[in-house]
Amino acid sequence: MITAILVLLTLLGIGIVIDRLVWLRKWLKNVPPAIESPKPPEPPE
Repeated sequence: MITAILVLLTLLGIGIVIDRLVWLRKWLKNVPPAIESPKPPEPPE
């Protein structure tokens, strides 16, 4: 049972990381050239 919970948490963590990477890539593609910020705004937690 504990193993199943750990697996679910691991998959959830990987999913969150992938989601952040996809979001970051979209943001970098859509940013207008006029705006030059060192890093994109943090998504709401």
